[in-house]
Amino acid sequence: MTNQEYHADTTRISKSGLDLIHRSPKHYWQKYLSGEQQEPTKAMLFGSAFHSFVLEPAKFQSEYLIAPEIDRRTKDGKAHYELLLASGKQIISAGDMLEIQNMADAIQQHPIANQLLVGGKAEETFLYDIEEIPCKCRPDYITDDGYIIDIKTTEDASEFNFGKSAYNYRYHVQSAFYVDGVVKSTDREINGFLFLAVEKSAPYNVAIYGTDEQTMELGRQEYLEDLHKYDRCRRNGDWIGYENIIKPLSIPKWAYNR
Repeated sequence: MTNQEYHADTTRISKSGLDLIHRSPKHYWQKYLSGEQQEPTKAMLFGSAFHSFVLEPAKFQSEYLIAPEIDRRTKDGKAHYELLLASGKQIISAGDMLEIQNMADAIQQHPIANQLLVGGKAEETFLYDIEEIPCKCRPDYITDDGYIIDIKTTEDASEFNFGKSAYNYRYHVQSAFYVDGVVKSTDREINGFLFLAVEKSAPYNVAIYGTDEQTMELGRQEYLEDLHKYDRCRRNGDWIGYENIIKPLSIPKWAYNR
């Protein structure tokens, strides 16, 4: 299954879909079921290009095109850019390409990270059911010795701030959902889930974090709650928004411990 086919399949729910369900089922419906075309953001395009460059370099060469400096305000510049678009490839600016190369070099120069992405397999699709609910996942990379690797581009890979990002983006949910999915799909033994975090600006620091059992179990509980909510909406055809009540405003518990 190609990446495009994977994302086009709405018969199964992914972790990204669970994130929208967690926010509100109406958000899930808007993105996946409304029929409206969703244009990827610049950040999404950059992240996809970086992942492809690091994990599937041959695919990057066939699907991406590096644009020279073009003044698109001029007639010649507009014509030149139209020719680039006609190639059918994704267009990457020279500036973004330089950042991508610097980030990839940082991974190669890291004594642990450069070994994690050798000898395994990138971008496999896994289809599975959890409590009879159709699910899917597509890990960045799985090593031969049973570790799932997920590459995260970030502004700050330091322990505290990446931890905040992990909470906000529900990386603990991703860890559990992916590990359970791969095991259910293949009976393969998975020994752990590692996040390879690389900063998007100089000095392009790299950090590696593993999901511990307590965090994994919390993620498992959360994804099951989201799956059950998704299943109810799917069966009832009622993709609800936020609750129609007045609720107290609260902040995350970690904020009180600073």
